[in-house]
Amino acid sequence: MTNLQRPALALSLLGTSLLLGACNISVKPPTPTNTQPTVISGVVTPWTQGQTGTIRPPLIPELSTTVDTTGNFNLPLPNVATMTSTYSGDLTDASVLKNSCTNGTVTATEGLKFAVIADLEVVGKNPTYYTYSSYENGKLSYKAWWFANKAGTITADADCAVSVVVGRLKANLTLKAGWNIVNYVQDASSSNFVYTLTTGTQTNAKMTWRPNPISSQSLQAHDRLANPWGLLR
Repeated sequence: MTNLQRPALALSLLGTSLLLGACNISVKPPTPTNTQPTVISGVVTPWTQGQTGTIRPPLIPELSTTVDTTGNFNLPLPNVATMTSTYSGDLTDASVLKNSCTNGTVTATEGLKFAVIADLEVVGKNPTYYTYSSYENGKLSYKAWWFANKAGTITADADCAVSVVVGRLKANLTLKAGWNIVNYVQDASSSNFVYTLTTGTQTNAKMTWRPNPISSQSLQAHDRLANPWGLLR
C-alpha cells in the first residue's frame, strides 16, 4: 500500500463508523435461554418390545401419557396457569412443611405452593419407577420434578414425619415459577431415612426410568418413599 492510499483508507473506515453510529447499530451477544422443564421425556427399562402402556405420577394420576412399543414416553407438564387452576388441589402450601418437621429448622417463601413428581407408575405394573442409575448400601440418587406457583426458596434440616415416612430432610432449593428439576439423595443405611435435596440442572433431556430397587417388604409398603413431602396436602 502506498502512502497516498493510506489516508484514503482511513477516511473510508471513519465514514463507515460514522454511518453505523448514525444508524444506531450495535452488535450484542445472544441472550442465553432459560430452560425449564416442559415435559418428562423418558424410557422405561426394562420394557417388553411391542408392548404399550400408560404411565403417570401416582400423586397426580390425571397427568398420564402412553408408553410406546419401545418403552419411550413424553409426559407433558402443565403450565403455571393450568397447575394453579385445574390442578390446584394437588398443590401443597409450603408453610405446612414446618408443621411436619421437628428438631431443626425449615424455611419457605411466603405464599409458595408446590407439587412433586418423584416417581412414575405404569398402570397395572408394580413397583413404581425412578430415574436412579445405581443403588448401593442403602443410598439411592434420583431426580424429581417440582412445580412452584411462584419463584421462591425452601430450606430444611430437620426430622420430618409425613404419614408413615420418617426421616431427616435436608433441603436447599431455589425454585422458579413453573417446573424445576431437583436432585434427591435418599440414604436408608440407618434406622431412619435421610433425604438431601438440591436444585438440579433444568433440562428436557430424555432419562431412563428403572423399577424401584428397594426390595425390603417393610419398605415396599411405603410406596411414596421417593416423595416424602409429596404426601402433604
